[in-house]
Amino acid sequence: MTRNVLGIVAGAIAFASVASGAQAQEITITADQWCPYNCEPGSDAPGYVVEIAERIYEAEGYTINYTNMPWSRALSAGAAGEVHGVIAVSFQPETEEMVLPDEPLTVYEIHAVTRADDTWTYEGIASLEGKTPAVIFGYNYGDEFTEWQEQNEDKLVVNRGDGALEQNFRMVQRGRADFAIDGLNVLRYSLNEAGLTDDFRFAGVIGEAVPLYLGFSKKAGDAEKLAQMWTDGVQEMRANGELTAILDKYGVGDWQR
Repeated sequence: MTRNVLGIVAGAIAFASVASGAQAQEITITADQWCPYNCEPGSDAPGYVVEIAERIYEAEGYTINYTNMPWSRALSAGAAGEVHGVIAVSFQPETEEMVLPDEPLTVYEIHAVTRADDTWTYEGIASLEGKTPAVIFGYNYGDEFTEWQEQNEDKLVVNRGDGALEQNFRMVQRGRADFAIDGLNVLRYSLNEAGLTDDFRFAGVIGEAVPLYLGFSKKAGDAEKLAQMWTDGVQEMRANGELTAILDKYGVGDWQR
């Protein structure tokens, strides 16, 4: 999902202080579901960003509560300081009031997928002539594609909310759209979960790859500290093998290559 990801993108982490200093701070993680980054709250597979956050912050005495909220709401909550952090942001305007860690949570590369028997491949904006993309409401797929999208709203199939990507897959299968679009990790994970891997073909990269971050709200406090904890924690987990173990669970490789 590029969520409005360039600001792209894909979730939020809220931190609420408790009244007593003797108690741990509660970290509430919230976003619309965007597997494999953040998935179903309370499940055995809540998303690899959620699991990494649990390892890092619980070791520092925090407690974590992961819930879902709409992506646009998560962004506004982060900007207002109602939450401490937002998962899967990139750069402005979403991050104007945020501190980004040095360590990202992925490098995001947007791909198109078509039916397996479709020979079309994305080769720039000109290749969209006569095509109907299936997109998710509120997501940003890069400047070039977004400009085309704004000028061709009547050519789009648009779904929204949890399950929107799976709905887009079905639209492509039924011939109501020519291709669906999202990040490589998201597409692979979602196609596999839906049992559709053999029914779809990857059909080109759209735009340049960008890093996504767990961004921390300046207005909520401790943004610099929390961002540094994320960077230090991820690097330690990479060194001791814990990061690979979590990523393997979701079929994702380390973004540091």
